[in-house]
Amino acid sequence: MNAPPAEGSLERPYRSRKTRPCDNCRLRKARCVIEVVGNSCALCLTLKIPCTYHLPPIKRSKPKKRSDSISDDPTFDNPSYGDDYFINNQPSVLRSQPSLDIPESTAALAKANLKSQSNQSSQRVPLNLAGITEMYHTSDDKFDKLGLDISLNYPYVLGPTCDSDIDLIREYFSFENGVCSFDNMTLKYVSSNSKSPVMYILDPAYENDRHSDFARYERALHDLLATHVDETTGRILVDLYFTHIHPAYPILHGPRFLLSYKNGARNVPSILLAALYSLSLIYWNKDSRLSNVPPLDQRKMWNLVEDGLNFHFTQPRLSTIQAALLYLIGRPLSNMYSLTSILSRTTVLSQLLGFNHDCTNWEIPNEEKTIRKRIWWAIFIADKWYSMYFGLATNIHEDDYVVPKINSNETLPLEITSSTSFKTFLKMIELSMVLQDILQDLFTIRALSKHYKNNRSISYQISGFFSRLHSARPSKLEESGLGAASLRIQFDAVEILLWKTALRFHLPEFQSEDLFTCVEQAISNFMEISPDSITDFFWPYAGFHFSTLVSLLIRLHLDFHESNTYGARAFSLLDAFLRHCVTLHAAGFDIVEMAIGRSSSLLKELGKQYSHLSALQSDIFQLDDPLGSDIFQLTQEQMFDPWNPEAWSFSRP
Repeated sequence: MNAPPAEGSLERPYRSRKTRPCDNCRLRKARCVIEVVGNSCALCLTLKIPCTYHLPPIKRSKPKKRSDSISDDPTFDNPSYGDDYFINNQPSVLRSQPSLDIPESTAALAKANLKSQSNQSSQRVPLNLAGITEMYHTSDDKFDKLGLDISLNYPYVLGPTCDSDIDLIREYFSFENGVCSFDNMTLKYVSSNSKSPVMYILDPAYENDRHSDFARYERALHDLLATHVDETTGRILVDLYFTHIHPAYPILHGPRFLLSYKNGARNVPSILLAALYSLSLIYWNKDSRLSNVPPLDQRKMWNLVEDGLNFHFTQPRLSTIQAALLYLIGRPLSNMYSLTSILSRTTVLSQLLGFNHDCTNWEIPNEEKTIRKRIWWAIFIADKWYSMYFGLATNIHEDDYVVPKINSNETLPLEITSSTSFKTFLKMIELSMVLQDILQDLFTIRALSKHYKNNRSISYQISGFFSRLHSARPSKLEESGLGAASLRIQFDAVEILLWKTALRFHLPEFQSEDLFTCVEQAISNFMEISPDSITDFFWPYAGFHFSTLVSLLIRLHLDFHESNTYGARAFSLLDAFLRHCVTLHAAGFDIVEMAIGRSSSLLKELGKQYSHLSALQSDIFQLDDPLGSDIFQLTQEQMFDPWNPEAWSFSRP
């Protein structure tokens, strides 16, 4: 790697091809101006970002065009899904730079692409993938698909109690360049610290041989996806994913994924591609290009993903974990047994692959360190929230991991994480850490037994959790970007959980009347969700929260039924909440389905004793309509064989 300009003089004597631009200017094809040698360039100083020289030298030879490449398609050379992710999420000072030295050919191509796109797409600035191509077309295979699959060439991390004596291997085996092979296995050092050595081990069972079962399954799943998702539809679904999901849930290596997908969908692991397609179906109606295309069946696509995960868990890769995480935030929500089974296996697999370790000082590429940390915290989030709503013990305990928190400046090449969308992901991690302590201190079997004997201790703990929650909650000025509305809802859910716990233990300093303020705020936040904003990124756990609100509002109304003040307030909130649920459901907001189903059942049963609740059910769900409340019933799970072509009810797009 060439070094930055040497410190021999205060100014550059001249500019030539040997003068190397910094990474930022090189990727943006801008002139790199350094007024004083040793300082950052003018552009990096303006953008307030590090001025680095990490990228490898540019290869001047033209790469041969692949026969299966889709780069000849002008509408895909600058894909629209890269625009929002890499451009619109940048600070405003970057978007307002008019004087960047962009080559005329690139500018002409961008202008032509912009003109051919729809009104929504035409407002975006196209992304030039030339920088990505320069960075990732290298002869070293372990870098080619980093962040997708092949980066974990050594997927099993040896632990101190396993049958392989790590100290014996470390002290007596001969390593060449940190790699040792014996007994058909390959070991590689990633941390030579004698106190906590870490090795990757490549077992022959993990080798992706052309004739192995894994390779055959890969081809079969890719063939099945190609049958029901053609090339154009696939590109649009990838576009939707990177526009609506990835900025607030960045568990993929965006630039590398886009480069691999650009050269053909089969360059992406099949299980990851299937999960990405399935998750993007939520936003199907958001893209006008799909208006005349028969929609795909979300449930059947997710069944396909679940079937694929069951196979991939036997020979896991990094893409297996990423696909499982997309499955866990997918909609519609699957049954509890399926979700908990996938979550438990994903958690164990992540520990098997060492994601619960602090990889800061490991001898692996920085990009893999960043992806590892993001994936671990995504698993952590899923574990805590499903544990909360399913009432199950968590899979991850505080002593099980030493992964540091993610900083807002931990970026991948071509990625700027100062966007508010990325900060909602960081806030969700912070909230989940608070939830971990709440579940551990208040809801384990041992904790519940202890608190029933000593109310004073639980009162002190709940007060402390309220204080932590209020200090972590973002202000109105901080709330913006993808996922902000959902994040607000998750804060409401944890606060309501604390209130319900305090009232269950009959703590004198917490009164039911005070709960109304919290509930009213939660309903207010829910009412701010408009039909136009339902395509925002929403955590699926919001569905459980809305269902909980239904039960809580009915309970408050019945508890204060004789009180004209609180009873009437609770009934009014219930009426407004349910009507808004129906409105959002009609607009396609599937997260409220669970709340609608629960409210219909509760009102129907309680209406036998309370006539006004029966009248509310009839009024809201229009029972006089021929279809009645069947309009709002959840679709029942049905047996489905994804490998049977006749089982797919939708036509090929």
